[in-house]
Amino acid sequence: MPDADDRMKRISAVDEKIVKLCEDCRLKVEAGRPDDYIKTDEIKENLLDEIQAIQHRVRPSILDDDSMEAMREFRQRIDSKLALKQEKARENDFWWTPPAFETTERLLVDVLKVVDKELVPPPKRSVVPYVWQVVKDLIYLAVIVCLLLSAHSQFELRILAILILIYSNLTYSMISAALTTTSVVKALDGELGRIGRALRLMWLKPQDTDSRKDDILTVIHTVSIGLGSLCGTVGLMASFFYNPQ
Repeated sequence: MPDADDRMKRISAVDEKIVKLCEDCRLKVEAGRPDDYIKTDEIKENLLDEIQAIQHRVRPSILDDDSMEAMREFRQRIDSKLALKQEKARENDFWWTPPAFETTERLLVDVLKVVDKELVPPPKRSVVPYVWQVVKDLIYLAVIVCLLLSAHSQFELRILAILILIYSNLTYSMISAALTTTSVVKALDGELGRIGRALRLMWLKPQDTDSRKDDILTVIHTVSIGLGSLCGTVGLMASFFYNPQ
């Protein structure tokens, strides 16, 4: 099937990148240019063993199961391993033992970047969502202006203006509540992740996504709500001094 073949090609590409990272790291250590200060040959051998262990455990984790869920679990293992401290090590368990060297820690970070790039592909650049949001907000503002201009008396103008202000404030409150809730959830998940790792639990870290698109759409909509509120305020003030008739 085309989808399965395409997925396997992407997984194989990720595997090749990770293998190259491990090989480059191993060659640097063997050439005597490691970042860690190696005092003895024994330490050098331990560092090479850890690099080999990373490569040995990475390939089966990715290639044995080509599903995105398996890759997310593999990503979580790396993330948890990097978060561990030496005193939390669990004997004879690779994924619950922190990296013993800065070199292998950076290697795992590089592997994590490769996996994240596959799990979160680059967002498609399209102006259609922004144009559509602007069109919707312009229609919203046009409706508000038409309603205010259609008032036949000061009382009717005042009621319409008050309703517009109520709607604008409710909408703005909903936007603020959604943004606050998102921030709280992210912070809470981070704290729960630290607690989970302290208890030696695999806590799934949420994937980082490109939120710029949502942020821009929210800004556009918030500006339109602000302009609608301004129109309502002007209409309310005009209802006290101006008679539409």
